[in-house]
Amino acid sequence: MSYPDFKKFTFFAKKFLKQIILDACNKVKHKGSIFAIHNAVRPIRNHMIDKSHNYFDNLLMIYVDRDPRDVFLDFPHDRYMAINKKPIERAKNFVKFFLDLRKEQELVSSRPDVLFLKFEELIVQYDKQVAWINDFIGTSEKIESLNKKFFDPNKSIKNIGKYKNVSKEIKPAIKFIEDQLAEFIYL
Repeated sequence: MSYPDFKKFTFFAKKFLKQIILDACNKVKHKGSIFAIHNAVRPIRNHMIDKSHNYFDNLLMIYVDRDPRDVFLDFPHDRYMAINKKPIERAKNFVKFFLDLRKEQELVSSRPDVLFLKFEELIVQYDKQVAWINDFIGTSEKIESLNKKFFDPNKSIKNIGKYKNVSKEIKPAIKFIEDQLAEFIYL
């Protein structure tokens, strides 16, 4: 085992991650200067983002948030919440979890290295959102040149407003989420 100092560790970790990204770019024959990695950084806390800059060059983050009612419905309940609880009890647990993850949302979203988007707007205003992303990353490369291969708003639109079609048993949980997380609801 080795116990290098933090500076030495971050130097080699950054070098290692850079090589992984370069190898991945070569494997997919990506010749651009931009490489996107899903969930590479957890932008939950401001200090976590600061630490992430130790491991990547020119790090920019795009944070996509979604209506909590739909997140609740797609949330892996058996993984993060008590099993065999009534929907309202799961909703209460979910609200606590959701708010905890967003304690520093205002601070994080005000950073110049973070672009904060709403999932729903990314779908219903796709071209406008893509323009914002291009402007944010400062590229003339067109994101839409991917031909919607990786994110197709026509397919993803089915993930908006799922809460409108829930069973009678789930409706009180959705109402609780609406009341508790009103500021995060997509209108």
